[in-house]
Amino acid sequence: RSFKIELRSRELLPWPRRKAGMAEDARVLPPQLDHFRTSVLEVWHSGTLAVHETARLRMIRLVINAMTTKPGGAMTGLLGLLNGYRQLGLPVHITVVASAKNTLDAVLQSGLADRTEPYLPDASGLRAFVWQNLRLGKTLRRLKADVLLTNNHFVFNIPCKQIVHHRNLWRFLPDDAVCEANHSYGEPIRDWTAVKALKAADANLFVSDFIRREAERIVPESAATNYVVRNGLSDDVLDRAESVPDRYDGRPQLLAIQSANNHKANPTLLETLAVLRKKAPEVDWKLHIAGSPDRGSWKPFQRMAQSLGITDSVTWHGFCPHDRIDELLRESLCLVFTSLLEAGPNPLLESMARRCPPISTNVAAMPEFLDSG
Repeated sequence: RSFKIELRSRELLPWPRRKAGMAEDARVLPPQLDHFRTSVLEVWHSGTLAVHETARLRMIRLVINAMTTKPGGAMTGLLGLLNGYRQLGLPVHITVVASAKNTLDAVLQSGLADRTEPYLPDASGLRAFVWQNLRLGKTLRRLKADVLLTNNHFVFNIPCKQIVHHRNLWRFLPDDAVCEANHSYGEPIRDWTAVKALKAADANLFVSDFIRREAERIVPESAATNYVVRNGLSDDVLDRAESVPDRYDGRPQLLAIQSANNHKANPTLLETLAVLRKKAPEVDWKLHIAGSPDRGSWKPFQRMAQSLGITDSVTWHGFCPHDRIDELLRESLCLVFTSLLEAGPNPLLESMARRCPPISTNVAAMPEFLDSG
């Protein structure tokens, strides 16, 4: 009976549609998606990007530092942010500086940036960190940049205004966090540069109120230059959601899009499947898990699945490109999101864009992105 109710809710989920007579790029969005279309108006009007009193806006040369951005949530956030700038029609010339070839290709394909600058092909995190702090300033002077938008950390030796876009909650981990941060050699440096941003950057952007509050708990005086710009989805994602027919055929397939990291609470995910099989044994429950480039990181959970007797019901996909994620979302009954700590949960937005109802924990930033019912 509960299985039939879930199917009904999937059929009734709001769906983006075009209205007759509307502009070609206009759309009617579900409230959940409309709320998260990226906006930079707050930052613009704050004076960070210089609005003239005469109401004439000069062309701003914005450089986005995407040296550490790779396919996944960070890439989705980058394309959504670029899309937001373009939708606002602001006089901004955008250059994206990146290391990963996949990132450069995605930005070029989107057509949302005016220019891309490749540096240090597929550089390691440490090498990219050193280059940003020693050489990025020279690049910005050559590009005559007015503003640098960079991710998570303050960058030194920068000759222009600097906006830091915070998407990593680990830098401001709450005292009562349910899981511990990574303990690699670079973590103390990353923590220090994130806090430095709160003290020295011209503005700080956060992908949720939750992470903003945690940052202000650490540096209360940063509140005057802090803004929330939630993650958005690129038009490419929304266009595919409109153009591709729904493929859901009623199968009892659950989908999880998450990594093997501890804060994702993967044991809860597997235990949920085990409980469903016990409570509704007549239903052929299946769980598909997509995420983490290193499939070896799932081995502890694969052993757990074996101990729970659900190995034959779980498919481990590892990292999947966007097209495959799109297919899995359309084929699944619902998205199951068990994470205990998130700053901006992109999978919730992506699932709603494909009419796949998300079922999520009600902690951290999740309530900002998803309402019950």
